[in-house]
Order: sequence, then C-alpha cells, then structure tokens
Amino acid sequence: MMADPNVLDIEKINAWGPIIVGLVAVLASSIANFCLIKSQRHQNSEHNSQMRENLRLRRSEDEREEINRKLKDFYGPLKQLRIESRILYGKFVKDLKNEHPYVSRRFWTLSYLIKNKDKEDLGLKSHERSLLNQIVSIGKQSLALIENESGVVSLPELRELLGQWGAHIRFLNLAFQRKLSPPAEAYDDILYPRAIDGALESAILRLENRSNALLGKGNAELIKSADGYQKGKYTSIAYYDQHAEQYRLRTENIDLETLYNEFKEVLPRGARILDAGCGTGRDTRYFIENGFIVISFDASSEMVELCREYPHAYCLHRSFKEITFHEEFDGVWALASLHHEPIIEAKEAVKNLEKALKPGGFMFISLKYGDGTNDPVKDQGRYFQYYNENTVKELYQDNTLLQLQKWDKSPPKDPQDTTGKNWLNLLLKKRSRLDEK
Repeated sequence: MMADPNVLDIEKINAWGPIIVGLVAVLASSIANFCLIKSQRHQNSEHNSQMRENLRLRRSEDEREEINRKLKDFYGPLKQLRIESRILYGKFVKDLKNEHPYVSRRFWTLSYLIKNKDKEDLGLKSHERSLLNQIVSIGKQSLALIENESGVVSLPELRELLGQWGAHIRFLNLAFQRKLSPPAEAYDDILYPRAIDGALESAILRLENRSNALLGKGNAELIKSADGYQKGKYTSIAYYDQHAEQYRLRTENIDLETLYNEFKEVLPRGARILDAGCGTGRDTRYFIENGFIVISFDASSEMVELCREYPHAYCLHRSFKEITFHEEFDGVWALASLHHEPIIEAKEAVKNLEKALKPGGFMFISLKYGDGTNDPVKDQGRYFQYYNENTVKELYQDNTLLQLQKWDKSPPKDPQDTTGKNWLNLLLKKRSRLDEK
C-alpha cells in the first residue's frame, strides 16, 4: 500500500521545519548582530574621530594661546623697547658726531664712556647725558623682560643673541655709573649684537605665521609656491634649483662692501629692507648682522631653503609678480635678480617693488651691462637680459614716483664669471611729500 504524499510532506515539514526556522533565526540574529557591531564600530569610529578632532582643536587653541602670550608679554614689548632705544640712540650718536669730529663712523658708546670716566659728566653735554640716561633706563627694562621670560625663546641662536645683549646692557650701565676703568680696549669683546632687531622681527613673523596656520589659514607666507615658476617652465629657476649649493659656494664670499656701504648711507638706523631675489641669503645675512630688519624672497625653492639655514632669516618662496607689500620697507635691494626677467616683466617687477617702498625709500638695482640677451642654451638654461644706460630707463621712467639718484658701472666680482660683463648699478628713490616742498 502506497503512503499518502501529503502525509509525507507534513512529516518532512514537522521534522525539518524547526531546524530551518532555527537556522533562519540564527542567521537573522547573526545579521542583526553584525549590523549592530558594524553600526557600533562606525559610531565608535566617528566618536574617536570627533575626539581626535576635539583634541587637535584643543591643542591648537592651547598653542595659539601660548603664541599670543609670547607675542603680547615678551616679543611685542621687547620690540617696542628696541624701537624707542634705537630712536634715542640715533639722536645721541648724531649729536656726538657733530660735536666731536674725532668720533669714528661707528660709535662705541661703552668705549667712549670708559675713556671719559674721569671727565665731568663723562664729557657729555646736558642733553646728551639725558638721552643716554633714557637709553640706559630702557636697557634695564629690556634686561628685566629677558630674564623674567627666559623660557619663551626656543631658538638657541636667538637665546645667545639675547644673552649678548643682556651682557652689553650690564656693562653699559656700569660704565654710565663710572664703575669701569680704562683701558677701554679691555672691553672690546663686549659688543652690542647688531643682529638683534632683525632676529626679533623674524621670530615674531614666524610666530604669527604659525598662529595663522593653526586657525586654518595655512602657512602661506612661508610655503606658498612661486606662481609660474615651477621647475622646468622657466629654465633660470630650474638652473638655480639644480645648482643652488654650488652657487652658494661660488658667491658666498664675494666682496660687495662698496655697494653695501652706498646703500646703507641712504637708509635710516634699523631700516626695513626687502631683499628681492635673495638667492642663498648672503645679503640677507649681511644686512641683519649690520642692524637692519630684512624680509627676503626668491623664486627658487632650493635657494629659499639655503637662505633659511641662517636662523634669523625670514625668507618667502615668491616670484616678483607675487609681491604684494604696500609701503612697508625703507629700502629694496635687488642685486643680480631682475636681469633674469624679460624687460616687460622686469618693468612690472619694479612697479611691485616700488609699491613695497615707503615714500622716501630707496631701491638699489644691479644688472648685467650690455645689449640684448644671452643664449640660454649656452648658459646652462639661464636667461639674462642685458641693460645699458639707455635701455635701463625702461624699467622706471614711466613710474613718476621713482627718481634716479645715481648710476654707475662696476667690474664683475665673481671670479668664475666667464662673460667678463660689467654691472650696471642704479639707486632710485621713491618720491615723498617732502620732495615736493
């Protein structure tokens, strides 16, 4: 007798049904657990990411607060005191030079006071003594600030400068109180660190940039690429990127003292200088170590890196057309840089540099003398635009704010310069209202 198929199906269902239901339930539970775990992991990941972001923001805010404290409590007041002291000292030295022709061009106050220890009022007139008294007082305030905030400065080279400055302040105060005896030559090693103003300004600018970066504005002032000067597009820049170190070794010790002195003569004490096309930073370093405040820039990234190796340099990676300064500088120094531009672009560069000058400021330009251009292929890719007495006028004659003060020619300084071409040197002045009177 055959079994009823319906009965068999029911039996199968009764036998396998619970098993299948159980498997489905287990599978559903596993899927649910998997989804729950995944959701929890996602939530945990988002939570962890948010925690990391909150931690980053807190750290950024803490760092910004610390930077602002440094600027507010130390760097700002110290810079202000230096400005006051520099103005007073400029007047003090000027009067002494006018009244005592034997005083050298670079006046050593400490030496002068020791030599005149036994003279009435240290050999100073009433107003000179009053000026020096103010200078000494400001020095004491500066010294107190340096000692009270000794942990603020992280750069070893700047700490060393501050230490030298502090020692000089102490010796100057002792000499002012007639507590140091001749010979003055015994104190020749106690020198005022002339790089202090440039070093302080560079430190302030770097802190301000870091604060902006923490706000999400980016560290553009330091890392922005020179627009239009990518490697390979302009062969002059590619050349300097590839040969930066060799160029530094070749030009580091070139004697430019005559050109430096002529430029310094027209600048005020502690002037702000824009080193335009600074190369490896030789001139930037010179001006800082001679008491000036310097911002420099170059279109070659490798040159910029070498310039920044000097710890007190503040160097931007910029091309001439990216310069946007407005009346910030007493002097612009453009030595051996503009002649890598065609005349039309060099003319625009001079316009940008003029805008960077304060009214009454001076611009020094040095160019290779000659006619036409070189053949870049024969000069390892570098482009040179040559200038003579007539063609150089194209750079500035349409700019009514610029006046030619002087020009001259000088022989090549680089012993490895095989062209033998002279240099054409210009000194331009930006008109001011005083010039119209």
